[in-house]
This record gives sequence, C-alpha cells and structure tokens, in this order.
Amino acid sequence: MNNNMLGFGIFGGLSLVTGLAAGHIIKKVMKYDDDGFDKEGFNRDGYDRLGFDRDGYNRAGYDASGFDRRGFDKQGFNHFGLDSEGYNHEGFDKDGFNRQGQDIEGYDRFGFGSDGYNRFGFDTQGYGRDRYNADGIDRAGCNKGAYYAQLNRLSVRLQEAYTQLQYGDYRYSLHDVRSVMEELLILIVQHSGGKDKVGDRILYNLKTCQYQELLDRRLISRLHAVRKICNISIHEIDAEDKIDEKAVSFANRTVSDLLEDSYIALNLN
Repeated sequence: MNNNMLGFGIFGGLSLVTGLAAGHIIKKVMKYDDDGFDKEGFNRDGYDRLGFDRDGYNRAGYDASGFDRRGFDKQGFNHFGLDSEGYNHEGFDKDGFNRQGQDIEGYDRFGFGSDGYNRFGFDTQGYGRDRYNADGIDRAGCNKGAYYAQLNRLSVRLQEAYTQLQYGDYRYSLHDVRSVMEELLILIVQHSGGKDKVGDRILYNLKTCQYQELLDRRLISRLHAVRKICNISIHEIDAEDKIDEKAVSFANRTVSDLLEDSYIALNLN
C-alpha cells in the first residue's frame, strides 16, 4: 500500500468518525422539541409541561393533589386529615382525643374530666362531687342522716355554751365552744378524705380545711382566733382575767357560723 492510499484510508476513517460524532450530537440536540421537551414530555430538568417530574412531584415536592412524598400537604396533614402525630385540624386523634388526652367534652380515655369526675359525676373511687357514693355513703362510712343527727347534737351543745355566756360563765362557755368546733372540724375533714385524714389536734384539722379550701377563708381566719382564745381558757391559770364577754361572744358567734357552714361542707343543703 502506497502513501496516498494510506493517507486516503486515514482521512476516510477520520471522516467516518467525525460524521458519526456529528450525527450523535445532532440526534441529541434533536431529542427536545422547540419548547424544550422530549418525546416523553419532560424538559432537561426532568419536569413535564405541568411542572411535575417522572414521579409526579413538582419543584416544591408536592404532587397534583398537594401531598409530598411522605403523604402530607403544606399544612402537614395527610389524605386522612391527620398530621404526623395522628391529630386532625381540630387537634384530635382518630379516637377523638387531643394532645392533652381529652375528648371534645374534656374527658380522658378513662372517662374522667380534669376535675377527676366522670360523666356520671363520680371520681375513680366511686364518690360524687358531694363526696357521697351511689349508696349515699361517704369516705368516713357516714350518710347524710348520721351527719344531721350529729349536727343537731352539736347545736344543742352550742346553745348551752351561749347560755353559759349569758350567765357570765365564760370559761365553761369557751369549753363547750371549743368542743363543738373540734367535732365540727373532724366531721368536715373525714367527710372530705376519710377518717384516716383526721388529725388529733384542732390546729391540724383547721389547716386541712384551710389548705383544701373546705371552708371560707374568712371563717377560717376567725376560727384561728377562736382557737387562741380557747387555749387561754384551758392552759392559763389566770384565764378568767384574760378573757372577757366580748371575746367569748366572738367565739360563740364564730362557731355558730361554723355550724351553719358545716351543712354546706357536708353537702346537707
């Protein structure tokens, strides 16, 4: 083979390669139409004429229905209207409870409200808001009839204290006043929490009534004053010189008010 033939062969080969390359480029260029979309309808970025990729999601990552690849819309809710934690637009899960575990009426999954009572008005131990169960018995094992009887007895005792006040027997009057106050506080505390919640001192039971708001705070303040007056008559030898009609009268009136409020505290009204 001479040099001319060798040159022609090389040139011809180069021309063929160049031609093939050009054809490939032309073919690649011709892959997209005038609008920039290929025969499948996608542009160079991989989106169709409506702006969705081959998986059906737009540039923002949402499909035609407005849900992302996880199945949630822009507000964070899925096809069932629930967010990633399982709560709907109103904040309730599929069972009807919110993030605080309460339904639309405010009751938890066990049927109890934030105040500890169910729809029927009873707590977890079966006692109602009046602190009596369905049989009319409270935590101390007493019914309303028993409390009425005890309050009637204490009312007679308090009347005796007032009579002693009228006769000037201040010390005896305060003794009865203190006894009535002590028993009334015991009844109120045991009705609220049971007999095991009752203390062995007036101060303890009075503070229980105070902290649990079983009595009006102004009455409790007055009862503290009565307790101190009664302590003088019991513990001090010269008590007769330290107590007067005004103090004893105050004690009688205050405990009389306690007796009246006991009907409310014991839910006898």
